[in-house]
Amino acid sequence: MEQQRSFARLAIAITASLSLIAGCNSSNVAAPLVAAAISAVQGSNAQIGTVGQPLANPVTVKVLAANGSPVAGVMVSWSIESGAGSISITSSSTDSLGIAAVSWTLGTVAGTDSLMASVSGLTPIVLSATANAGAVVALVKVSGDAQVVATGSSAQPFVVKAVDAYGNAVAGVTVSWIPDSSGTLSVNTTVTGSDGLAQDTLVADQATTYQVMAELQSNATIETTFTGTEN
Repeated sequence: MEQQRSFARLAIAITASLSLIAGCNSSNVAAPLVAAAISAVQGSNAQIGTVGQPLANPVTVKVLAANGSPVAGVMVSWSIESGAGSISITSSSTDSLGIAAVSWTLGTVAGTDSLMASVSGLTPIVLSATANAGAVVALVKVSGDAQVVATGSSAQPFVVKAVDAYGNAVAGVTVSWIPDSSGTLSVNTTVTGSDGLAQDTLVADQATTYQVMAELQSNATIETTFTGTEN
């Protein structure tokens, strides 16, 4: 009888130990991380680029759990909000660091472009980039061509606009003004403003026809010519 009691006590002890071990094991199983926040990675937002060109760096976001740990395997959706640019993919999955990335090509209109990154169940974030005008490809006549100017008086301003391949105004470029032998220009060079415009005027000195060339100082092949008559 005593032996049976001993076996019973041993069985109870073993059962209790197994229950304790099972309880410890179940408590050590970590709950899966759940995405709680999405944010732009430093240096990814507010980049500056050139119209029609990809940004120098990919746009990257990080997805974190409520405890601040990165969450892997979360699908991030990407969509153009403004600027009519393009993206390399419309969705990408976060890596072991909780990071997802996309290549962003800016639109062809100078200004601010925007891109949205969203995760199901979270508030989306919007990232922006500045699209600057590209290199000057042309000087476009705006006004002042084909004038008739009285001898001794000033012509209306000759106005040109420096534009890139997409027609965006290009600021800060120097335009050289070159007259033929007739008349005197007010200045020899001007610099385009934020609107891409530069201008000059001519004082007529004799009754004849005249020509005034506007030429990009850094590239003489980019030019345009105004013509008119002095009387």
